[in-house]
Amino acid sequence: MRNFDISEALHQWSRLKKDLSKTPFFLKPFRKFWEHVSGHYGGMWGYPTVLIPIRVSLLILPNTSCNERGIAEYNRIHTASRPNLEVSKVSDLFAIKHYGPKSIFAFKAEEMYGQWLRVVVEGSDALSKPKKRSLAALLRKIMTKAQSKHATGTGKS
Repeated sequence: MRNFDISEALHQWSRLKKDLSKTPFFLKPFRKFWEHVSGHYGGMWGYPTVLIPIRVSLLILPNTSCNERGIAEYNRIHTASRPNLEVSKVSDLFAIKHYGPKSIFAFKAEEMYGQWLRVVVEGSDALSKPKKRSLAALLRKIMTKAQSKHATGTGKS
């Protein structure tokens, strides 16, 4: 996109709107319309500049899989046997699931308790406020630190 000329793209866009709104393929669905335009009007006499971002957008597959995974996970937490969970409790359970240890064998309760105790006793941390003393909030903080140490290569293996 270094050589992308925005003024040329806007000029081509105004031409494209006037020229193609009268064509029979104008009534095609969005993707089919732009695939047709890209295939037939991308040459020198067409709209090559304006088709650059259009072609990029055609390569992106829009989906809702992230949202669906979140909803599915929520449904595994908020079951018929636990119908009255508060939002904060579900948030804590999400945090434990995502930021916590991968297995029960990897969980070191003494280490976690020691870190929690330091946070509560020191009082200088934002987590020491009464509303933020939850284990899930502490776990998020600890795991974020561990992930950043691991990413920079300074963590112990």
